[in-house]
Amino acid sequence: MDNKGQVSIEAALAIGVVILVIIGLFNIWFSRLNLARDVGEAGEAKMTGILLAEGINNVYANGANFSIRLTENEINYTRLAEVKKISGGGMVLPFVIDSSKRLINITKNMSKTGGGSWTTQVSIIPSNIARVNPTSQYPETTILNNGTTIIVYANSSRISVVP
Repeated sequence: MDNKGQVSIEAALAIGVVILVIIGLFNIWFSRLNLARDVGEAGEAKMTGILLAEGINNVYANGANFSIRLTENEINYTRLAEVKKISGGGMVLPFVIDSSKRLINITKNMSKTGGGSWTTQVSIIPSNIARVNPTSQYPETTILNNGTTIIVYANSSRISVVP
C-alpha cells in the first residue's frame, strides 16, 4: 500500500491550520496596535486640554492685563489635524470651552477601532471667557485677562466658547 498520498494531505492540512493561526495572530496584533494608537492620541488630547486649562487659570489668577501665549511647541493644532488624516480618526476640533459649566470638552473619534467618540473634560476656574480671532498683537492661542473677561485669541475652527 502507498502512504505517500496520506502524508501530503496531512502536510497540506497542517500548513492550512498554521496559516489560519498566523492570520488570526496578525489580526489581533493590528487591532491592538490601532487601540494603542487611539489611547495615545486620546492622552495627547487630554494633555492639550490640561495645558489650555492651566493657561486660562494662570491668566485668571494673575489679574488684569496678564497674558500667556501658547506657542506651537505647546499646543500644535497642525499635529492634531495630521493625526486625523493619517489614522482616520483623530481629535475633534474645535476644543469647546463651556463657560457656564467651567469646563473644557475634548472629543476623540474612536471609530477606527470600533468605538464611538471618547470625551473628556478639564475643569477651569473662570466663567467669564470669550474667544476672539487672533490679531498681529495677539497671535494664535494667546490668553489675556482684560480685567473683566478672559479672552482666548484663537480661530473658531480650533477653539470655541459656549456661554
